[in-house]
Amino acid sequence: MQADAEKVLTIAEDEPAVTLKDAESAKAQAERSSDRKGQAIATIQVAQALSLTGKPQEALAAVTEAMDLCEDTRFDVGRAAALALTARIVAAHGGGEDDAELALESAEDALRFFRRAGIRRGEAVALWSMARVEAAFGGPQQVVRCARESIALLQELGESAAEAVVNHTLADGLVAGGD
Repeated sequence: MQADAEKVLTIAEDEPAVTLKDAESAKAQAERSSDRKGQAIATIQVAQALSLTGKPQEALAAVTEAMDLCEDTRFDVGRAAALALTARIVAAHGGGEDDAELALESAEDALRFFRRAGIRRGEAVALWSMARVEAAFGGPQQVVRCARESIALLQELGESAAEAVVNHTLADGLVAGGD
């Protein structure tokens, strides 16, 4: 389960266009070999890259497809990662009050799963997702709290590149008035 978590729990560091190309290639390969779990992993990566390249509708469609694949294969880590990603997609591309509620619930569901499963990297990603939702929809105190918790976990895991990304979210929260 931990190895699968590593594949789907990323905090984007690479160039989104390159990541998208690589993820689409991995998805096509998984489809050719009828590897449904591999398809789910690659589809989550495609969704993240689509979001980062400014294609939120396509990203949401891909993350929905990934969740369906995860359900079909009982790939719970992937489903939780897709929930956290849903939160970040909505946070990055805006929406109304209903969207904010969906995003926060998705991130909270992911966090609960990862805590129960003891997947620290998943906790860090879910907390970062919650911080991003709070940053997008107006909760600077919560941004700071969630980002700091995420950073602490990433430090424990030695994930310095991911930590740097989450530090940007923390800075946004501090600038917005979080303490």
